[in-house]
Amino acid sequence: MADATSESPDVAGLIAIDLPCRGCGYNLRGLLPTGRCPECGVPISASCHDDLLCYGPPTWLATLQRGAWLIVWGTVGMVAGLIVFDLVSPLLMAVVKLAGGAVALYGVWLITQPDPSGIGDDQYVNDRRIVRFCVLVGLVAYTLEVVWESGVKPVPLDIAKGLCHLVNAVGDFAMLSYFAKLAGRIPAVSLSLRARRLRWPVAVARGIAVAGARTLVQLGPPAAGGGAATTVTVALTAIVGAAVLAHLGLSVLVLILVYRLGKALRVPLELARHIWPTTSIGTPLSPGNHLAGPRGH
Repeated sequence: MADATSESPDVAGLIAIDLPCRGCGYNLRGLLPTGRCPECGVPISASCHDDLLCYGPPTWLATLQRGAWLIVWGTVGMVAGLIVFDLVSPLLMAVVKLAGGAVALYGVWLITQPDPSGIGDDQYVNDRRIVRFCVLVGLVAYTLEVVWESGVKPVPLDIAKGLCHLVNAVGDFAMLSYFAKLAGRIPAVSLSLRARRLRWPVAVARGIAVAGARTLVQLGPPAAGGGAATTVTVALTAIVGAAVLAHLGLSVLVLILVYRLGKALRVPLELARHIWPTTSIGTPLSPGNHLAGPRGH
């Protein structure tokens, strides 16, 4: 987003382009950059700069950070529960997986909340929508796991589980693409690059693991007499095993990435709290008292 105050003022120093308020979307054209939005009282200067997160609403940024923490703790809780209950009861393990997965997926839903002003959303709107769709698919997948472990195991249910996991492979790619662009708005260049590099390995490893496992189920156990079919089954088993291990390792890297993203969001959140007013209408901020921090960061 261009800097409206430097590129498009009119001769009187007023904003000469259509510019939405970051607080309410009101068109700020014709107003002084040093004033406040007549609708919500947010400093107009917060809407006149680029799409760095520090100019966004603090409540929205706090929601993004809370989403990151829920992803981390929901995933950690789910893994811990799986380790504890794996040997106790497959059904209990599936229930724990559903509970922890629901917390993590709620975190994904929160961290993909759009900026209320719509600023910057155009660069990842499709990624964000795909991720949110996959959140719903993920909840369905966890629920199907519980039904499956309860003893209800029709073939259509098994097929539905496999399809859900394949859809979530696409969701992994979209989520990391979204994280890369969101980190770029902090800005946190190293996190953005790391998210971009993880996209394809994570999605491909998950896709191979899911599709390969489904194929092995269809092929059945290796024949006792050997032959070409047995060779294919053994080779595919090795490939699926490698893909599963790769996906587990990559998932740890993604979890670390989300944790660091949550920590990195603290910086624009604190800056935004200084830029935005504590009340909707109040004493105007001095024109330049908040510009050095964000630009220097």
